[in-house]
Formats: sequence, C-alpha cells, structure tokens
Amino acid sequence: MKRFTLVLAATGVIAALTGCGGADPQAGDDVPTLVTPGAAAAASGSAPAGAERPVIRPDATEEEITRLENLWAACLVAAGVPHHVDEAGNYGKPEVDLADPQYRAAVDSCAATQPESWLDRERRTDPKFTDRLLEAVACLKAKGYQARVDTEGDPRIAYATTEEFMRADADENTCLREAFAPAG
Repeated sequence: MKRFTLVLAATGVIAALTGCGGADPQAGDDVPTLVTPGAAAAASGSAPAGAERPVIRPDATEEEITRLENLWAACLVAAGVPHHVDEAGNYGKPEVDLADPQYRAAVDSCAATQPESWLDRERRTDPKFTDRLLEAVACLKAKGYQARVDTEGDPRIAYATTEEFMRADADENTCLREAFAPAG
C-alpha cells in the first residue's frame, strides 16, 4: 500500500510539473485544470509578461492553499530545489535554505508561482495601504482591543499583548475585510 501511495504521489507531481490535464486556452478548451493560467509557463521558467503571483484569498480553504503551495513547490523541485514530500504527495518545507545563493536562480524562476496572501498583495500594490490599516485598527479599538499600526518595517497591526493578539484573530479578519473592501 505504501508503494502504491508513493507511485500515486509521484504521478501527481509529474502531472503538476507537466501541466497534465490543463486546458489550452488558445485552442478554446474549457476543461478545468489544477494548473492556473501562467503557472505552467512559470513552472517551466518563463512567466508571461505582467504575471501576478497567485493570491490566497481570505476565504480560501486549506485545500486551495495546499494546491497553490504545491504548484510553487513543484516548480522549485523542477528547478532543482530539494523538498520534503508527504505520502499524499503534498510538499512540505524545502530541504534547503531558499536564501542560499545556490538556489537564487531557481527561486527567481518560480517567483510567479509563489502564492501570497491577499493582505501582502494589498501591502505591495495599494498606495493607501497604511490608511486602510488605520481603519482596521479603529475597528479593532471599537471592539475593545489595544491595537495600533506598527510602521517599523512593513506596516502591520500590533497588539499590547500576545494574548490579545491571539484573541483578536476573527475580529482582525473582519476589520481587515471591511477596511479593504472595494468602494462601491
């Protein structure tokens, strides 16, 4: 059974690396695929011009997050970065430090497939990011938290204590979604 699982996992990795099952938008195919547009090109090292990294939405399921992380890891493995793989074929942490100059080219070639959180995307692209964080902090303060915007490094929400940080999780998500909701 263990050998079957390993073969199944390897087949999944090969399918992810080759884009097996993917639709060809040029040919008019509508077949759903695990390979997101641009991911197959990025896995081969050639990301389309203007490609954005996949975003982990605030409502993403664990399965969706794992799928996005596996696509990035499969690209890294194809580029020569050793990774741990579990029996289900899911990648774990890389077996090496990705900051090592030896792996810089591989990391760069797979950059377009590396998922980022929706908040990181906003931090990178929204010129009003800090103002929106201040709105989220005002919301949190209205809920009784001692929150503030910490601007040392990348702007982020900070709390008076670790306990408050742990307790604020659901409220923080709600306040962030409200603060970053599209105007309209």
